[in-house]
Amino acid sequence: MNQTLIVNLIRNLGQRVQELLGHELEFLGLGPGQLAILTQIIASPGISQGRISRQLKLDKSTVSRAVRILIYAGYVEKRSCINDQKSHSLRATKLSLAFTEQMNSIVEETESVIIDSLNNEEVDQFQKYLKKASDNLERHLNHRRALLATEAHPLIERT
Repeated sequence: MNQTLIVNLIRNLGQRVQELLGHELEFLGLGPGQLAILTQIIASPGISQGRISRQLKLDKSTVSRAVRILIYAGYVEKRSCINDQKSHSLRATKLSLAFTEQMNSIVEETESVIIDSLNNEEVDQFQKYLKKASDNLERHLNHRRALLATEAHPLIERT
């Protein structure tokens, strides 16, 4: 089995999904990454940027940039927390709530395009294998982060 082929297929699938979502969301002034963040905010009113970052496994600067765009576009409000003025909670605006059904339809349609030629058993297997692959990468990345934190990374010589 050619491992490079798997990485290329995954990258290609990700790029095509981003491209399709980008075209579909353009009329809302949203990009695919902003949609994922907005979906989290709609699902969890009052959520913090840090929590979004952890849940979506995105770095904080990516979330911060997307939140600024969502606020500017009128989809999200940022409020200071009563107990801690440094912390902020994020809430969906009426505008974003009005488009929730359309956003969900776009995601559902994209998923149906991806699995179009698969039967139910293949869809279940596909989801299972994608989850396993994602979990494998997450474990590996956590291990690498731990090595770097302890300065015991095998490929980096410390002086």
